[in-house]
Amino acid sequence: MTLTLSEPDSLSSTKATTSSAHPADLISQLLREQSCLTAVDEFSEWMSSHTDTATHTEPEQAKYYRHLLPQHMPRAGQQLAFEVDLDRCSGCKACVVACHSLNGLDEGESFRDVGLLLGAKDQSGGLQHVTTACHHCVEPGCLSACPVNAYEKDPVTGIVRHLDDQCFGCQYCTLACPYEVPKFHAAKAIVRKCDMCSQRLAVGEAPACVQACPHQAISIRTIDVASAWMAAESLTFLPDSPNPQITVPTTRYIGRATTRSELRAGSYAASAPEPAHVPLGLLLVFSQWSVGLTVMVWLLQSVPAIRMNSTTPLTIAFVTGAFAAITSTLHLGRPQYAFRAVLGISHSWLSREIVAFGFCIPMTGAAAGLSAIDSPLMFLSLTAAAISGLLGIAASVMIYHVTHRPFWNAKRSAVSFLLTSAGLSSLTVCLTLLTTDVTSEIILMRALAGIAFGCGLMRLTLLHRALSDRPNVSLMSGYQLRDVIRDQALLGTVFAVACGAILLWPVSDAAGLVAGVGLAAGLVCELTERSLFFRAVVPLRMPGVVRT
Repeated sequence: MTLTLSEPDSLSSTKATTSSAHPADLISQLLREQSCLTAVDEFSEWMSSHTDTATHTEPEQAKYYRHLLPQHMPRAGQQLAFEVDLDRCSGCKACVVACHSLNGLDEGESFRDVGLLLGAKDQSGGLQHVTTACHHCVEPGCLSACPVNAYEKDPVTGIVRHLDDQCFGCQYCTLACPYEVPKFHAAKAIVRKCDMCSQRLAVGEAPACVQACPHQAISIRTIDVASAWMAAESLTFLPDSPNPQITVPTTRYIGRATTRSELRAGSYAASAPEPAHVPLGLLLVFSQWSVGLTVMVWLLQSVPAIRMNSTTPLTIAFVTGAFAAITSTLHLGRPQYAFRAVLGISHSWLSREIVAFGFCIPMTGAAAGLSAIDSPLMFLSLTAAAISGLLGIAASVMIYHVTHRPFWNAKRSAVSFLLTSAGLSSLTVCLTLLTTDVTSEIILMRALAGIAFGCGLMRLTLLHRALSDRPNVSLMSGYQLRDVIRDQALLGTVFAVACGAILLWPVSDAAGLVAGVGLAAGLVCELTERSLFFRAVVPLRMPGVVRT
């Protein structure tokens, strides 16, 4: 049996007519065909003729969530905010799924999380699910920290948006936000966050999480900004959550659990090391070493009785500073946009650090070159480099202090950073004097070795204190960081012993070798300390944040 395919009669007749038709008739036929509406056009026309625009000004499903949206747009002194009824939240995570699906998020990405609050052992038991997302704070930490102005707070709605195209992936906002809301997307090399589905709200549609919650536990309300400030000052927010006075969150949690101060986040006992942030560790150590050398040479040049060749230590300072600047870009998701980092200088400590070091490094290089030709302008350039370098270190301290993490408080960070500068720079200048065989500067070499020795002892003292300080004591005593702590203690001891040997025998034959070994041990010790600086910190977090 043979199956043959033949054209439909209408099609064959059309072809025959078309092939024999006059060109003018063919054009008329084609124009008639184009004037016919497609199925989509016909449906659109039908909907337009059968829809009364006066009675259909909101989405079809609005009747199910109309009461979960504000009755009017915010007025002066108001903004939009989430309201979460904890008594209604069952922890089903429908809000998480809806947020992921309707916003087109990638695998493993989430703008909303669901966690737990648990009753303490010595109190009445209890389990409370908590759904949490961006709190669209009155004073957003992410916005003030961002060096490239990739955040904006809508002046009408108060919604805090992230501008993906502006972001260059420095991830500083992930440290500055006490609720860990902004999350770094490795594939896209930028940070992303919740914007309260602002595009849906603009047309009267509820955000994905509000629509999806089967218990109507999430809603959008209009609040007075003044009331958010009052709630923050009275510490009325959520048990075992970051201090609301830091950023003044606007999310309002209601329900019985909000009055139970004994509740603890389900992950309160879990302590895992944070990322090491190797590029940032290299930046801190080498920039502080560079600034320390610059300041040390500036101080020595200010004393008329001291005569020393400043070219070598200033060259080392320039090279280490340039190395710090180059390695710092490795931390960026999109380093090609590093030039944008100066945009936030009015509010971001990171921008201020970049500007300060960006001025210090070329001034140090200029001072090294002017020193080589014995120019009278060298001291002026050196002074500018020293002042801007110290300002850069101060900005580095504030970068971590404003995150409000106890381990990164200004006092501890300032002491640690200055120890790095003073210890490494003192021994470096001492080593340059030893290699130039300047026996007339024995007193100076002893003084430099003594400064380095004192810095080494203080470094070991700080490490000992850190092991007993809360809240990071349980983390630092854990097995994950045991080797790091041991290595830092060993290297710090080698550094201190080497400095002590030079202090006692500055003109011995092996003094140069001992100084070199001590400097290498000190440098690795400081790098190890910076690794511990990042890994041992206990971050602020919301009960619902997923730790990855």
